[in-house]
Formats: sequence, structure tokens, C-alpha cells
Amino acid sequence: MGYLFEHSIFYPFYVWSKGGVLADYGHPFIPSMLMDAGIFLLLAGIPYILILLAAKPKRIHKALAFAARLIEKKGMLCLILLFALSLLLRLVYLNDSLFHHDAVQLAYAVQNSVADGTLHGTVGGKQGFVLINVLLSLPLHYLFRIPLDATLNAISALFGAGAVITGYWFAREFLGDKKQAILAALLFSIAPVFFSISTYAQSHSMAVFFALLSGYFLLRGIKEEKRWQMAAFGITFGFSCFVRVTNLIYLIPFGFLYFFSDRIMEKHGTWKDKFSAKALIWFCLPLGAMLLLLAAVQWGIIFSQLGSNPSASGELVSDRLWYSFNYLLKSLTVPGLLIALGMLAMGILKGDRFRMMFYMLWIAPFFLYLGSTLYTAPRLMAPIIFPLMMLVAQGTTKISRRPLHAGMPLFIVILLIMILTIYPIVSFREHYSGPKVLAEFIRKNTESTAVILANDDGVLISYYGNRSTMGYPLYGGVSEVRQAIADLVFLLENNIPVYVNTKMMSYAGNDMLGRTLSDSFELEEKGYVYAEDYHQASMRLNLQKDVLYRIRLPQGFNKTQIKAVVYRG
Repeated sequence: MGYLFEHSIFYPFYVWSKGGVLADYGHPFIPSMLMDAGIFLLLAGIPYILILLAAKPKRIHKALAFAARLIEKKGMLCLILLFALSLLLRLVYLNDSLFHHDAVQLAYAVQNSVADGTLHGTVGGKQGFVLINVLLSLPLHYLFRIPLDATLNAISALFGAGAVITGYWFAREFLGDKKQAILAALLFSIAPVFFSISTYAQSHSMAVFFALLSGYFLLRGIKEEKRWQMAAFGITFGFSCFVRVTNLIYLIPFGFLYFFSDRIMEKHGTWKDKFSAKALIWFCLPLGAMLLLLAAVQWGIIFSQLGSNPSASGELVSDRLWYSFNYLLKSLTVPGLLIALGMLAMGILKGDRFRMMFYMLWIAPFFLYLGSTLYTAPRLMAPIIFPLMMLVAQGTTKISRRPLHAGMPLFIVILLIMILTIYPIVSFREHYSGPKVLAEFIRKNTESTAVILANDDGVLISYYGNRSTMGYPLYGGVSEVRQAIADLVFLLENNIPVYVNTKMMSYAGNDMLGRTLSDSFELEEKGYVYAEDYHQASMRLNLQKDVLYRIRLPQGFNKTQIKAVVYRG
């Protein structure tokens, strides 16, 4: 029952209600959140209205016919409105800060690139990601003085909205149906995982934008036999790998699409045309040049990002995949999943096997690889959301052609569930960003010379809290742990204040750092805030009571009596 409840339409209301816990601690935005939520709750009546309309199929048929004519005749207007709506929603619910560790690393990379004129990489390389952010930050931040964190978040929102449009272009060419393409793009715009990660500075929205754009060029090149479009595919796809190197996985579905395009779409060329010397040169040369450049710049990163995790047990992999599936399901919704699976089965049974194989070759490699890694997170599922939305759009339009015309009411219900799922999260973080709150709390409650014991949170504390940080080898061996303890003791003996927070002490399964500090040092509580662990936060509010402690040497301190706990796996 618990599993079904978590994936029902009622669960978002439960999640939203949990955000109200901060009302007890003087959070000033709870009343405005309640007011905004009231508007969304009014939308809950839509399914009941649709059920009443379903009793009169002619009305729905007329509405569908009108919508189809509007999309056919005013396609560009619909596209502009869709882009404007997608961008506006993301800007309205833009995160209050650089929410993620990687976002702060991006800010430093942009600042350093502008300062010395050299392109700096960020976590995982991502030189293309940094380059685009530098170019767009120059007018927005350095000319118009918009804060850098807001600028970088807005750039992510811009590419999130842009990916909706490139997704529409791809779906229009692939499906050959403007209505299905619009529906897929609309679902994609609101899909909870993708919406969430495009409200703060992350590379996922930009990576998906360029991947879908390259797929569009590939389809146009195959259909129209224009060589420049094949070259554009190679360049845009190669650049997408400079944004996120894991985009190399797109070579599997896109390669299949090129080889079997005559089986998937209407035949616009012959097998000989695609594999003539001229066609292969235009297809392979730009793509090969970009991939060689990628290998030259990011050779080590490619293997560290795409390399498998040999220490992961089968049980751990299955747990990770189940975890990833659950969060993917929250974004797709249960009705959406059933429609997508039904569409796959129908396509296979009715002879559209190559198109269905393309979907599976897109979804399965990303899910099996990114969903099974040790550090998987909901945001890593971003590349496979759009093909799922295309399947849902196809399924709902096919259902709408049946006598009951239930497809479009079902489509709107799915859209409503998506909105209610993501709204509590993005509306809360628009006002309250846990990592920033923690960093500012540390700045106000520590000395300017203080050192904060922090790992991943260190860059956020340095950026927003203006405090020096010191790492700790949570998974290190005996010698590394001893050296870290010696460094800590050195700071304390030289009267440099050192602090640590609850979240840092609770990292690693056996609470090794917390036990080391509590057994061998004195911890003085300095206060607390409600912070949030951003690691798995794309699809949930992960609020924690985070206590700040000052570390002190005990009376009669003896270095030989330190009990350092070492991680044992």
C-alpha cells in the first residue's frame, strides 16, 4: 500500500504538507506558499469536469479537431507560446541560490575564465558547458550586474525551455505528426525531474538541448539529403559531449537511426545513398573530428565518467536501478508508464518494430548505466525522459481516436499529476535554499578566521559563507585518517577555531567522523538551521536539522589517545 500511495495523485499533497514543517521555525514564506498552492489545488477539479465531458464524446471530438487545426495552421505561434510558457515557469520558480555543489564549481570556473582569459573546466570537464555560460554571463552579469548565481540559474532555465523546442523539432521529424510533437513537448516541459534540474545551474538541460538539436539535424539530413545538416549533426552532437561526456551514449540510438532510417520513417533515400562515399564523409568527418577533439581534451575524464564500478555488487546495482526507476516513475506517473508500455507493445505487435527498437535503444543504455552507478540520482535520468514523453503522446492520441475519446482527458490528468508532483519542491526552493541558508548561518555564527570541516558542502560554504574549509577522508585508509586528525589538532593547538555540522559528521554509513570527534574532542553546540542535502534532492524535499558545533581540545589532551574510526566498506 505504501508503494502505491507514493505513486498516487495524493502523494504530492503529502509531500507539500511536509514542507510546512518550517512554519514552526519562523519561515516567512509559508503564507505565500499556501496562497499559491490554493490556486493549484483548484485545478484538482479538472479531472472531474473531464469525466463529465467524456459522457458526450462529440464535444471532445470537436475540441480535439479544433486543437489539431490550430497546431497545423498556427504551428509557429504554438511553438513560441510553448517556449514562453516553459521559460516563464522556470524563471518564476528559479532556485534561490546555486543549489548544487557542481553549480558553485561552475561559478568559480566562469569567474576564473573571465579573469584570466583561459577556458577552465568544472566537475567532469564540461568545457562546452563553461564556455556557453561564460558567453551568456558576460552581458547578463558583467554588463548588467545581475548576480552571478541568478545569471547561471537563468541560463539553465533558458536551455531547459530551449530543450522543449528542440524536442518538438525532433518529435515532429521522427513521428511525422505535429500534434503528437506538441503534446510530447508539453509533457517534457512539465516533467518533474527535468523541470526541477532546469531551475538551478546544472549541465543536464544544456546537454539535452544539444543532443535533441543534433538528433533533429540528423533526421533532416537523412530526409532531405542535405550534407550541411549531416555536418551540423556531427558538430552539435560533439559539442553536447563537451557539455556532458555521458552524451556519448546517444551514439547508440542515433547510430541505429542512421542505419535503419528507411525502416523507421518514410523512405526519402536509398541504402546506397546513405552509404555513398560523399554521404559517409559528411556524416563521419565532422562527428569524428569533434570526438577526436573530445578525446584529446578529456581522455582521462571519459574513462572516469564512463568507466564501470567494479566494486559494485549485484545487490547494490539492483538497489540502484530500483531507486532510479522509482524516481523516473514519479516523473512519468503511473498512467504515463502504462500508456508508454502499451504503446511499445502495440508498436511491436503492429509491425512498427524498428521505431520501438529505437526507443528501447535510447532508454535502456542510459537507464542501465546511469541508473546503476553508485552515485546515481534522479537528475541523471534526464536523457531518457523525452522518448518516454513521445511514447505517452503517441499513446494518448491513439486512445483519442477510439469511441470514448479518453486520450486527451487522460493526457490532462497526467499533466496535472506532474504539476502537483513538482510544485511543492520548486515553490519551496524558490524561497528557501538549504545549502545557502546553512552557509549564511555559518558566516554569521563563526569567526572570520574559522575553518569549517566540510567535503562536498565546502564550496557552498566558501561561496556563500566566505569561510575557509578543510576536507576529511571519509573513505580513506588509516594513514589518511591519521594525517587528517593531525591537521585538525594542529589548527586547534594554534588557536584557529574549527567547526563542523551534523550533516558532515553523519556522512558514511558507520558515522565514523561523528564517532571520532565525539570520542576524542569536545563539541560545543552553536545553534542550528534546517538545511537540505542536495545530492538526491531533484524530486524530494530533503530537510534536516543541521547543528553547528565548535570543535575544542579536551582538558589534558593527549594525541596518543585519539580514537580515529576508519571506514570499513
